[in-house]
Amino acid sequence: MEPSLLNYANENEMQQLGRNLMTVSPAALATAATRGKYRLARHLTYLDQVLLESIELAQAGLLDGLVISMPPQHGKSELCSKYLPAWYLGDVFPIIA
Repeated sequence: MEPSLLNYANENEMQQLGRNLMTVSPAALATAATRGKYRLARHLTYLDQVLLESIELAQAGLLDGLVISMPPQHGKSELCSKYLPAWYLGDVFPIIA
């Protein structure tokens, strides 16, 4: 295993890496925005992937809608209603830093 180059990154590079990681997915944004308090369980990892795939299909005109069904208090609303719109808008209208 090669040594990590993160040991040699300065503060600005670490901040840029953090900003880049937030653009990967809604769940990555949630984890970064809450400074690790948002815990990503397996079912939320799966939901995160489904959301990314669904957005791609919708942009290609192959998906008209999406229904998400999970038990109450399993994180679907927080991920889909809070972090997905913020992530999507940040991806569509990136902040110029």
